[in-house]
Amino acid sequence: MRDRREPPGAPGTINLDTGRLKKLLIERNTLELRHVRADAEVGRLTQEQNVLVGRSNATTDRLQRAKLDAEYKKRTKDVDKSRAEREKILKEFHRKELEIADVVAALWEAAQAFIAASTRSAAHSDSAAADELVRLAATLHAVEGATTKNTSAIATAEAAARSAAEGVERLSRSVHDIERGLSGQPPPGRRRILQIGGRPDVPATPELSEEEKATLPENTTVLLFASEPRDLPRPDLAQEITEILRRIDEAEFGDRIDLRPWPATQPFDLLPNLNRHKPHMVQFSGHGREDGILLMGPNDRSEPIEADQLIQMLRWTNVNLRIVFFNLCDSEAHARLAAEFVDAAIGLRGAFSDAPAREFAAALYSALAFGKSVEHAFHQACAKVQGWPDGASPQLFFREDADPSRIVLVKP
Repeated sequence: MRDRREPPGAPGTINLDTGRLKKLLIERNTLELRHVRADAEVGRLTQEQNVLVGRSNATTDRLQRAKLDAEYKKRTKDVDKSRAEREKILKEFHRKELEIADVVAALWEAAQAFIAASTRSAAHSDSAAADELVRLAATLHAVEGATTKNTSAIATAEAAARSAAEGVERLSRSVHDIERGLSGQPPPGRRRILQIGGRPDVPATPELSEEEKATLPENTTVLLFASEPRDLPRPDLAQEITEILRRIDEAEFGDRIDLRPWPATQPFDLLPNLNRHKPHMVQFSGHGREDGILLMGPNDRSEPIEADQLIQMLRWTNVNLRIVFFNLCDSEAHARLAAEFVDAAIGLRGAFSDAPAREFAAALYSALAFGKSVEHAFHQACAKVQGWPDGASPQLFFREDADPSRIVLVKP
């Protein structure tokens, strides 16, 4: 990225590869355009799916319905393929942004070094350092110029509309975010999210003070959204709910937890129930994926809901919410996002089969209903499924200003 040299008579001189930066900016804009097109294709195919579902629901002719169902399955494969392509492009885009951030970080570091050098020189009399600062300023202007002159490389008018100015602003923010990252500080307006996995040395739950106990509700409401679409392998969520209820009932303070399961959850079930019950904890069970979760849709088929949309629903209905539990495959990223506005969130890295997912959830609720902290309950549940031949690894997320060892769900 940069070649640091100190030839005689020019201490601190630095050679920056601006050509590489221009190339990276062009490649990033190209990937951004490809992602926009891929996202539009996913939307088009999904809309066609919805039309097929509507036609299937409207017809009473079995032969016609079977034909429409077969077309729906074919279109589902097309949607999945299109989503996979979109995710591939998005990952390439993120990698390119990281490369750009590295180069910008080098520019920033170089600027700081030269500013420090010129400050140390008497009355800025070091002409070599002054010349280098001028050259560096010209380089930074070239960065801006690169983002505004790349339309010929992309060869489409759409690329120009991708707003080169936003690209420059984003690079500017990246510089400052990198600076804060080097000093251990999160970006402005954001608090650092901490993450832990299961470990054998389960920490002890510290005794809460009387003041802390007084803030806990007399009764705790938990919403459990479960969904088993018929076009996917069906987990036995009824058994999971039964086991959770049994463990809560056996616990010392189980009578203070009001668990409200919502089987066959559809997207339109979420907001009314969140608004009505104002839960202290929410759980999602069923099928998950990296870009969201799958709920029950028309004709009991799976209907996706994007992770960002789900997180915003939780954020804007958050009255009492303290814990979000994604008992879903590939839900680590969802939990990390939820931890920005709740006390703690749990997700799975990888895929769990039904039995360990059920055992993990039951053990988690049992510990919570005994008055254990979310940290203690999490480690107990991890210990319960330790050794299962699954690739999933439960993860607990919380903000840096939160202490999971003092997050208790029920009033002891």
